Amino acid sequence: MNSDEAVKIYEDNQGSIALAKNLKLYKRTKQIDIRYHFEREKAAVGKVMLEYCSTEEMKADIKTKTIPAAQFQYLRTMLSIKAP
Repeated sequence: MNSDEAVKIYEDNQGSIALAKNLKLYKRTKQIDIRYHFEREKAAVGKVMLEYCSTEEMKADIKTKTIPAAQFQYLRTMLSIKAP
């Protein structure tokens, strides 16, 4: 991967995407911890590209949270993981 290429980040929180893409500092957002502004700063300079992915399609969820069996099986198939 070339370091000049933007890293694509899939996000299932549309509010988070909107906040990262909007560089204005509002009364409600000024209290957000500085470490959360990292995504916003990197998106502004083109280092990351935020893309919406619905919760049902979020492949990372299979490893990060408890999900219903049907969704687990669907995501497992999407990741080309075969059951033993």
